[in-house]
Amino acid sequence: MSEQIRITVYTYDELDVEAQERARQWFSEVTTDYDWWDAVYDDFFRICAILGITEVKPGFTGFWSQGDGACFSGRWAYAEGAPEAIREYAPLDTVLHGIADRLDALQQTCETFLAATIRTQGMYCHEGTMYVSDLSVMDGWSEPAGDAEEAVLEAMRDLARRLYDTLECEYEYLHSDEVLAEGIIANEYTFTAAGKRLDQRMLG
Repeated sequence: MSEQIRITVYTYDELDVEAQERARQWFSEVTTDYDWWDAVYDDFFRICAILGITEVKPGFTGFWSQGDGACFSGRWAYAEGAPEAIREYAPLDTVLHGIADRLDALQQTCETFLAATIRTQGMYCHEGTMYVSDLSVMDGWSEPAGDAEEAVLEAMRDLARRLYDTLECEYEYLHSDEVLAEGIIANEYTFTAAGKRLDQRMLG
């Protein structure tokens, strides 16, 4: 014999504080169930283009375990005017300014444009897995300074650290109480008085 059960549901604003916290916890588990990092990556690709880095393949793990971080592979070639261009793109980002300045200063030690390949190795994903190979000058007429490879590597690792910091900030923003509440309200989700989200498929 079938039985009909009536359940009263509430909007987020109608819940008490504890129930709202449970509702946010539920939403935090589903709100980033997509490629939420796409916007951060798009920004990173634009930054790399300004700095002369092409064929970029970024990756990351995060955000709570030892060994978490970001890294990338690609091909770097000196980009003339990068310090000015990066300041125009990100006027307040002193980390990017410093990276561009260091790469530009390194270039001044050579007569012709520098280029290098950026690679990653190992099973982890953080800046420490990155290394630089095939450092050369584009026309082969002069040799880069002995410490040039290490200087390029440190600049690229700093860029990877900045990428990770940006990803972490974006993740924390998306999981902030304010943003979670806004998302719940915008989607018009309803909950039990205890803040539990019902599986709507069970309600017919």
